[in-house]
Amino acid sequence: GHRGNVFSAAFSPDGTMVLTASDDGSAKLWLIETGECIRTFHGHTDEVSSAAFSPDGACAVTGSRDRTAKVWSVSTLECRLTFKGHGAMVNSVAFSPEGLRVLTGAGDNAARLWVLESGECLREFMCRSEVVLVALSPGGARAFTAAMDRTATVWCVESGERLRTFEGCGMMMSSQQPFTPDGALVLTASDERVANLWNIDSGDCVRTFDDHSGLVFSAAISPDGTHILTGSIDRTAKLWSMESGQCLLTFAGHSDYVCSAAFSPDVALPFG
Repeated sequence: GHRGNVFSAAFSPDGTMVLTASDDGSAKLWLIETGECIRTFHGHTDEVSSAAFSPDGACAVTGSRDRTAKVWSVSTLECRLTFKGHGAMVNSVAFSPEGLRVLTGAGDNAARLWVLESGECLREFMCRSEVVLVALSPGGARAFTAAMDRTATVWCVESGERLRTFEGCGMMMSSQQPFTPDGALVLTASDERVANLWNIDSGDCVRTFDDHSGLVFSAAISPDGTHILTGSIDRTAKLWSMESGQCLLTFAGHSDYVCSAAFSPDVALPFG
């Protein structure tokens, strides 16, 4: 296994594998059925903070304290591309829905959108403080950033325009997908030990998920948009009904805070 802390975990698109990122400087690929580690990605010169699969599962992207993000072949372990340009640790990485672009967020207050084919930085989104989390909406038209100053911002990918900034959003360290399937709503953590669902156009909070006894570090929306999954400093993950806001299930057993929680592609198996 890893020789250090695990910072993120992501399901493969077919739901058979999990990709983890660790401060031991590696990312690892695991078979869910057996728990076996089948591949290790080496190449970063410092801790790996984030890892994600491409939509077709053929590639993985990793972000690191060495200020780079790398794209890998899952089958051969070959590093196909290294994105350089951030001035600080790359905290978060995400593929676009069509798999042709990569979004990175870093400690230099910037999120950058990269073209996979050329390695070119297509667009930069400047935040007020260190970017700890990035994501793209299911349609790819909107980008999401969460920053160290406890703000979450939604951006127009095409123009780079800031569409909405939400204040008091807590220290959101992880989100597999904060957008609803239609891209109209976005989920954030909160300073008040809850997760909030926001209407991006109006800026209104449409639902609050409240049952944790500590700060919420991770919040994700299921692929079908029917459920919410949260992870907290209270050492639990919770499954919620999107429609009612009711807590349906609490996953207890972790010995430390839950910094990352995610749904499997078929929504049958949460991971936290």
